[in-house]
Amino acid sequence: MSAHQLAEDACTIRSILKLLEGPDPVTIQLVEMTQCVGRRTAKRLMQRLADAEIIEHPVREADVLGAKQKVPCIGWICTEKARRGEIPTAEELARGTA
Repeated sequence: MSAHQLAEDACTIRSILKLLEGPDPVTIQLVEMTQCVGRRTAKRLMQRLADAEIIEHPVREADVLGAKQKVPCIGWICTEKARRGEIPTAEELARGTA
């Protein structure tokens, strides 16, 4: 990955982290629209955040075929680790070293 691409990814990751500070879960579509990136880029960056254990899908109980099961929601939220501020820098996340 080029230095220019790393800088762009780091900037986008910082913006995604600011979105996650809000009260509502963040979806891939919201990242696409607010950051002006494509679906592949949004998924790739969100996956990097998930791999670094900064975000997770919230779960809820739902009735699936007559049985109560935990089902992941569409949006992403910050993990407890991220809320405590134990996260790597955006540059490390962009590089994939986190």
